[in-house]
Amino acid sequence: MALFVAASFSTPAVAQDELESLIRNAIEKNPVVQERWHQFLASDKAVEGAYSGYKPSVDVGARYGHEWRDYGPRDDFAGADAQITLTQMLYDGFETRNDVRRLSSLQLVRYHELLNIVEQTAFEAFQAYTDVLRRRELLEFAQQNLERHQEVFQQIIDGVAAGVVRTADLEQVSGRVALAESNVVTEQSNLHDVTARFLRIIGKVPSLDAEPYTPDSNALPKSLEALLHRAYENNPAFHAAIRNIHAADSTVDLRKSAMQPRLNLTANYGTQTYDDFGANSGRSDARIGVELRYNLYRGGRDRAAIKEAYQQTNVAKNLRDQECINLRQNVQIAHHNIHAIKRQLPSLNQHRLSSERVVVAYRDQFSIGERTLLDVLDAENEAFQAKSAYANAQHDKNIAMARALTATGDWLATVGVIRDGLPTLTDLGASPLPIDGATACPSMADYVIDSDGDGVPDNLDFCPGTPRGAIVDARGCKRDEEPERTFEADIGFPVGSAQIASTYEPDLAEIADFILSNNDAKVVIEGHASRVGSASFNQTLSELRAEAAARLLTSQFGVPRQRLDVVGYGFDRPRVEGDTKAAHEANQRIEIRIFPNQTNIEN
Repeated sequence: MALFVAASFSTPAVAQDELESLIRNAIEKNPVVQERWHQFLASDKAVEGAYSGYKPSVDVGARYGHEWRDYGPRDDFAGADAQITLTQMLYDGFETRNDVRRLSSLQLVRYHELLNIVEQTAFEAFQAYTDVLRRRELLEFAQQNLERHQEVFQQIIDGVAAGVVRTADLEQVSGRVALAESNVVTEQSNLHDVTARFLRIIGKVPSLDAEPYTPDSNALPKSLEALLHRAYENNPAFHAAIRNIHAADSTVDLRKSAMQPRLNLTANYGTQTYDDFGANSGRSDARIGVELRYNLYRGGRDRAAIKEAYQQTNVAKNLRDQECINLRQNVQIAHHNIHAIKRQLPSLNQHRLSSERVVVAYRDQFSIGERTLLDVLDAENEAFQAKSAYANAQHDKNIAMARALTATGDWLATVGVIRDGLPTLTDLGASPLPIDGATACPSMADYVIDSDGDGVPDNLDFCPGTPRGAIVDARGCKRDEEPERTFEADIGFPVGSAQIASTYEPDLAEIADFILSNNDAKVVIEGHASRVGSASFNQTLSELRAEAAARLLTSQFGVPRQRLDVVGYGFDRPRVEGDTKAAHEANQRIEIRIFPNQTNIEN
């Protein structure tokens, strides 16, 4: 099976700068982010209020009035009195301390919830940005396809008028033109929808010169287990769930404090303008002392509150476990999508390039009468579908990588957005959670999806459905039946040249990544030439071309030279027969064949 490898989307600095600006705009204007921000600020004030329990309370009271009595020597008099009281808590069963701990933990919960919504908003902004670029590209493909259909349609009209084309052909092409027009309208509608979503999330219309952004693959751990461990150790939503357990534990201690005695230091001073008999003779008094209060019975309220707090702790732990499950699912899906799309891309690229070459060949053959215009349209439609599928896969891979980085809490850092104005854990008087990714959640062993039971997870299984008990390699394929994989780098050469242009280095980088991830595979690099010049000249040229690819794979991408076999076939194995310029360009190429077993190599 031949698999084509193409250069991934580049990520120029202008693309990162623009994306960083858009993400900042989305975060600043998102109402949910603002709501979480104010929730966090409110939690800070709640902690400040809890600390007030350590400080004294001072109360002042004063009154003036007229009093009537039916006893004593005076039954009608007017007077005033005032009193000031100071109360300092000495012991409250650690109620204040536990309340501070509870609210401090809740403050950290709000802090991590804020970080989580910021990460999620940044991801949604990138997804909206990528979808707009995707739909623009697909619309361009659809418009190009329509233009080519219209060209063929006009040629057939001219043919019908000249009597050399059948009317039935005209009707058939008319229907295909209508379908091409419908594809354009569909893509225009899709572009409108994603642009509206972009406007909702980011708050502005996307620029016309926006460029695609490819996340840095080096920022992601390579294995699923390592990716999960990183997510457990750094995902803000998971940290919020754990901090919530700490808050619930402090609530239990807070409720228990009601079962303890209270000891306060009290002092007061009072004065009044009359005595107990209503006589107009003022008096004052002052007192300082220690007061002890201890409740003996409150109808079982305190014990019920403690039991309720224990149940709320169980709720917090259940929420933590649910966050584990959700995080594991999100990471598994993102990791699977990344690897599945990477496996698809070479095949999709091969289909794209082959389809485009077929279009060129059919047009050339039509010009000499060997193909009909309907054949050309069939080739155009297939090329349109192939280009669309490849573009979709490229964008889907970028979104999957961003989703994985969001799950690990690293997305903002990857795109270079700094959280301006947000305090650090140190600023909040807290330390990072000492989370061990290997033990933070239940073992992954029971949750790895392996449909055929061969020991290789589905997301890494190149050969799903292997029989039970079959001996498989690290890629899930039976060792004696695994097919070879052939990558065609689509590297072109000028006539007589073996120099690989720097524009083709991304192709070799993707191939090198595949080779390095399959340690048991052996690689054969095949060089080919066209029928321009002598056989001996082209034989040497083909060998030089293969050697040039091997040299780049080794020197720039770290592939061990001993894993690479180099062979030249001259012009003995042409891809396209013929002595045309198009045939020569197609035949001057490099093919890289990757074998699963080092002992099964056939040149």
